[in-house]
Amino acid sequence: MVRSWWVQSSLLHLEEAERRLLLKTGMRAFDTEVGDDLTVHALEGGSRDASKPPLVLCHGYGQGAAAFALNFPHLTANLHVYAKDWMGYGQSSRPKFTPKGVDATEEHFIKYMERWRDANKVQRMILCGHSLGGYLSVAYAERYPERVAKLILVSPVGVPHRPEEFTNHLAQQPWGRRTLLNSAAFLWSRGVTPGDLVRGLGPIGRRLMDGYAQRRFKDGGELDRTAFGEYLYHNAAATAGSGERALSELLLPYAWAKSPLHDRIPKLSRTIPIHFVYGEVDWMDHRHALKVREQMVATHTVTVETIAGAGHQVFIDEPSAFNDAILRLCDVHDPIPAPISATAVEAVPASNVQPQAATTMQ
Repeated sequence: MVRSWWVQSSLLHLEEAERRLLLKTGMRAFDTEVGDDLTVHALEGGSRDASKPPLVLCHGYGQGAAAFALNFPHLTANLHVYAKDWMGYGQSSRPKFTPKGVDATEEHFIKYMERWRDANKVQRMILCGHSLGGYLSVAYAERYPERVAKLILVSPVGVPHRPEEFTNHLAQQPWGRRTLLNSAAFLWSRGVTPGDLVRGLGPIGRRLMDGYAQRRFKDGGELDRTAFGEYLYHNAAATAGSGERALSELLLPYAWAKSPLHDRIPKLSRTIPIHFVYGEVDWMDHRHALKVREQMVATHTVTVETIAGAGHQVFIDEPSAFNDAILRLCDVHDPIPAPISATAVEAVPASNVQPQAATTMQ
């Protein structure tokens, strides 16, 4: 009873929030049993074509498959598309998170993704991961290169090494900012997640998620910001933390990877073309990807591009430009326009669900 009053969220609320975001997208939601009494939740749209691998979209930290709602109409008009919730996120099962260390944590996510792929008879795929989803997509490609036709990394977290001068940079910050950053780093190192803070703040956490969505995304854009804020909130608050616990296992405070992709991407199979996509004003620095490309220019196909006007949430900030880039990278050179009826995600009232984001990176 305390939770239902203080944290007004449940998996039923999350299901409704996803439904609102998916209106007019034409996506079909389904769950796949992956063993251990667990399921992976996914969305599917577009026409199947046995001659072409499907595009599989993998969300980032604190989000879920429906975060790509603005992209589905255009992408599915041209491609067979899946978007999946990582284990412990969205409407996938949320088991207690027990892995410790980088290897065990990566294996936790990759194991269930591979079981999902096998159960759905996806032989090969164009794997497109955003932020933490990009990091985990690299880990998947390391283990199952024969299943990856192309790898599209959208503002992936964890590319560079932590620079040696970073500690000095922090020491030079004003006292107030330095104290705030050090406090955040302490909580991070103790496994406290943004989702813990959202849940702990109760109704204030809900207002923070709504305020984030209202401030962060364009006024007058296609996104129903209220619906997206609800989706982020219920992703974080519907249950106690599960997949979000991976944060401190994979990343050091300030989002430096414990096992940087800078060293791992060049070792990927030469059969996998690798494409980086960043926002122009992304807090992930695309220059790190350029350094990776320099290592691989003689052995791999690697491209790096930025989307004008976009930040870290590239696919939401500039959905049309993002869609165009993805279709081009998927070799769709004369794309079919999105259906007119699906060009915007309609705002509708939430249904009368009785109560019983993690915050997303900028």
